[in-house]
Amino acid sequence: ERHGCHPGVVFSRPFLSAMAFSLRGMSTRPSVVAARPSSSVAARRLSKAVRPASLVVASASASASADARAMTVEQIDDAVLSERKLLLDLRVKASRKQEFKPHEFKVHKKNIARMLTIKREKEIADGISKKESRFNERMANVQQFYENLPAGTQPRYTQRKNEELKELAK
Repeated sequence: ERHGCHPGVVFSRPFLSAMAFSLRGMSTRPSVVAARPSSSVAARRLSKAVRPASLVVASASASASADARAMTVEQIDDAVLSERKLLLDLRVKASRKQEFKPHEFKVHKKNIARMLTIKREKEIADGISKKESRFNERMANVQQFYENLPAGTQPRYTQRKNEELKELAK
């Protein structure tokens, strides 16, 4: 017999019913079969091959934390700035369809978060509250912005307000 979906191909009804019968018990989900080593020696080799990689990743993040803890707050700020620049470079590469490693997004974001956490821990140890920390950060950003402006381009009211904020910060 001819069927509309396969022009030119002839199927017999017994073939279709046999195929439907054989597919009736099958699952539509793919089955996952775990590969098992045939001997205990192969199992030991497999387990040794997996273990050191996870230990290396853990020790790499631990050493990065130890390095960041040894830095001063200013050095941490510089390191965070450089990590953010690397993150920006990755975004630019992605937008320009250049070759880049996508996992580096996560690596740099985690490095930034790690360093900012350590910076905040140091501030807490120095007795700086969250409000003071955020105010100091804002003041540092304002100061940097005005230092980068060309001479004579600051509006007078901004200069006065900036001086008042500096007085309050003292």
